[in-house]
Amino acid sequence: MKKILFLQIYGGGEITGGTEVYLKNLLKELSKISSKNNYFVTTFNKNDSIFSPYARVEDSNFTRFLENWKTVTLSYKFPLLGFFNYLWGIYWLYKISCKIIAQEKIDLIYSNGGNLTAIVAFLLYKKYKVPYILHFHGLFNFQKQLNANTFSWRSLLFKKITKNSFLQATRLIANSKEVADDINSIEGIDKKAEVINCFTDTDVFFPQNQQDCRKKLKLHYDQFIFLSSNRLDRNKGIDSLMQAIPLVKNNNITFIFIGDGELKTQIVNLAKHDKRIKYFPPINNETLSTYNGAADIVWGAASTHYIGLSIIEALACGRPIMALKTPLPADNDYQSLVDPNTIPSSVGYLVDANPLSFVKLLEQLIEHRDILETKTENCLKFYHQQYGSKNINKIMKILYNVVQSS
Repeated sequence: MKKILFLQIYGGGEITGGTEVYLKNLLKELSKISSKNNYFVTTFNKNDSIFSPYARVEDSNFTRFLENWKTVTLSYKFPLLGFFNYLWGIYWLYKISCKIIAQEKIDLIYSNGGNLTAIVAFLLYKKYKVPYILHFHGLFNFQKQLNANTFSWRSLLFKKITKNSFLQATRLIANSKEVADDINSIEGIDKKAEVINCFTDTDVFFPQNQQDCRKKLKLHYDQFIFLSSNRLDRNKGIDSLMQAIPLVKNNNITFIFIGDGELKTQIVNLAKHDKRIKYFPPINNETLSTYNGAADIVWGAASTHYIGLSIIEALACGRPIMALKTPLPADNDYQSLVDPNTIPSSVGYLVDANPLSFVKLLEQLIEHRDILETKTENCLKFYHQQYGSKNINKIMKILYNVVQSS
């Protein structure tokens, strides 16, 4: 029997993020393969219940304020406050993890998140000599962060320990090519990051009959349905939608927003003045899958070589997708555009941030919905090629080899 400890960074807000959903999906796949192994998760809390069917979960009351939207916003606005929040998070995640390791013989530590969990994994390695894997779910601009000429409180204190966390890691994993390139730009590290894209739970997200889904959700069978189930902020392109929607003249469309975030109030106010807009707070995955099945097209965020989990889930449901050509989230390189292979025309659309351009494309699709209906098979094929079992098999092989050699 093997024991794996997962370090889970908070998503930075009050709804479940893609990093957390990835870990939940991974734990579910691991539990299918073997019921003999034991899994543990230390986290800053949030929705612990998504992990608890598959792992023992430990969190801390002293870190729960870190996931509050106001705290996240203030941390970005006031860097010194963000720095102390960062220190507090490291301390408590380390403390909680030490509690687990003191009780159990852990064979492997899996850092699922970013810089913070990587530092904690390294500190645990220094104390307990447990091998660890680093899995990064975002860009941190390591080339600049670890450059000798860079100065900030964070780089001053964490530059050396951050680099050491890479040097001592057993394996490095990135959730996209640009994240891998970011990691591989660090000088003096011989091991390279390998790309493992996220995957979804296909027991929940799978193709369903569109009219059956609409009937179940009490949506009109003949309406064009545009769905966004992303966090409601600018990093998901929601501000661009808010600019474009009032310009759409066609009334045979329903815009559905599901989620929470900094732009929630604006979306709710927009819905009060435009009956075509419907807002719903976060819902469970089974209901979300039904909304995907009911939609004509699903909106989401794309970075240069990667798409967000909400549109990965849509692909698994066979629904066409749409995102801005400008890479998102905000920490991506705005000098480049999303690679056309990230969302090829066979499965969806990359659109300009220009509202008029967006409106023109959308009104064409409303008039010719048959174009979208032909993409379903391509969406399913693309999901399985890029985000499905191939990635599950890759991560399972890494975990198996590392644990066996530990």
